[in-house]
Amino acid sequence: MTNCPVLIRIWYIFPQLAGLATSTRSKRYAISSLEEAQAYLAHPVLGTRLAEIPQAILDSKTKTALALMGTPDFIKLHACMTLFMRADPKQEVFSFQAVLDKYYKGVPQALTDDILNIQNNTSSKVDRSAGQSKSATQTKDASSKEDKEEDPTLGSDPETETGFATTEQIGGRICSMGG
Repeated sequence: MTNCPVLIRIWYIFPQLAGLATSTRSKRYAISSLEEAQAYLAHPVLGTRLAEIPQAILDSKTKTALALMGTPDFIKLHACMTLFMRADPKQEVFSFQAVLDKYYKGVPQALTDDILNIQNNTSSKVDRSAGQSKSATQTKDASSKEDKEEDPTLGSDPETETGFATTEQIGGRICSMGG
């Protein structure tokens, strides 16, 4: 790990759907559609890495995405896992739903789903309940004061220019991927 960079840029590690953020960096690395996300997953290098990195996150003993990734990167992780869960509903590349289950009570990010619904026109809406153990309404109703204190920025604007996560936060496994 001596040659491993201390900081990893989150935007290209966990790309999210265009329209969620407005910075130059977010626009540069944004995925424009569900079809582009599917092509990303089919790419021999990008798809493989996008499966390996969330596995490192799942292997982490850290109990919350906020504690693991920090602010605002835990929001970007949520957006990314939602996008790729929708792009790979049969879990042929990776179970992105598993990350949503562990860190987000199984609930996909609503903003990502909303943008996908707009892109698909209303004729083929994304089913937000697909792959979830609880509906968004059930989870919202079940949210406790403790949950809100634990993730104080949940639901806030995902956009900032600070998109970094340390390799130690995600198990140090990024360095072994040659990125």
